Amino acid sequence: MTSNIIKQFENALDRTGISKVTLAQEIHISQSAMSNWSARGSIPELMLIRVAKVIGEYRFKLEAGLALVGLKIVEDKSIEDTPQAHYFSTEKEADDRKRLDNQILLVLSKRRGARTMDDREAVERYVKELSEQIGSEQSYLAAILEDWDLEGA
Repeated sequence: MTSNIIKQFENALDRTGISKVTLAQEIHISQSAMSNWSARGSIPELMLIRVAKVIGEYRFKLEAGLALVGLKIVEDKSIEDTPQAHYFSTEKEADDRKRLDNQILLVLSKRRGARTMDDREAVERYVKELSEQIGSEQSYLAAILEDWDLEGA
């Protein structure tokens, strides 16, 4: 696990407003044990899992998961420039879109004469989000295939 996780940890605390004191209490460790993480440049794996759960922020959970499986975590400035990062960022949007599926199904099942402008706008938004998700999935697949020198499935 790289020392970059310490930076990501600090950033996640800043973004969420969770203090180290509160976090230490939640995961049942001393503040000095937490301070040792910075000195070592890493967070023990079991602690990282607990920390990610308590912080609860999607971005940090992703970064912690990547660190645990040994994947390279890219710098903040380039995180949106990789197909993998784009895929993971759109996953949350996909979850939001999936919640709308039932509503959209009702709109899509309307006869042409019963459709409204609001229905059209809702379908346009849905199609745009679905297209972005499909595009990011295809880019993600291509990046994995390229990274692992695999042939397309």
